[in-house]
Amino acid sequence: WLLPNAEALLIRLDISRGRLEKVEQWLVRHDGTELDRCCPDSAYLVHTKAQALLALGRFREAAMLTEDLLHSIEGDCRPIDRIEYLLDGALACERMGDAVSARSKVHDALVLAQPYGYVRLFADRGAPMLALLDRFARETILPEELTSFWRRCVEAARQFSLLFPALYAPAGKEEEPLQLTRTEVQVLHLLAEGKTNRE
Repeated sequence: WLLPNAEALLIRLDISRGRLEKVEQWLVRHDGTELDRCCPDSAYLVHTKAQALLALGRFREAAMLTEDLLHSIEGDCRPIDRIEYLLDGALACERMGDAVSARSKVHDALVLAQPYGYVRLFADRGAPMLALLDRFARETILPEELTSFWRRCVEAARQFSLLFPALYAPAGKEEEPLQLTRTEVQVLHLLAEGKTNRE
């Protein structure tokens, strides 16, 4: 159980760094395996597959897989998993041009994450989530209790997008990774912890 999940973690790191050749090879190796069945034992692997599909621009497959993942945890109290599936599904729907579904999923994720303060789940999706959150706020009237949480998510996604600019970058768009100094990275981490500019 541990080895496939450890390999999936490495694939997630490859996704965040834009190393899509390795991601594609991993998908090919696991075609027609346990990654096609959503159950508690394979949830991490299946979710990694959804993220890989999203990174490779296979948005319809990613959207369908995130829906399967959501159905597989119905009735369970697993807010982190539910939020992650909603957010990845929102990104897939948005990339397919389904703004209504994307907005609905972002709303559900914000409502579910706000009481727990799960900002990092939004941040981990970088620049595409930043754009989606921005569009969401322009097209939706946010309740007052969600506004400050939304702002925190936006700022965290902005910082994460600086650290991992290749994450879910549009296909065919080759960009040089942003080179940050150790001090700049340290400053970003301190800001993510809620420190003020002066601190």
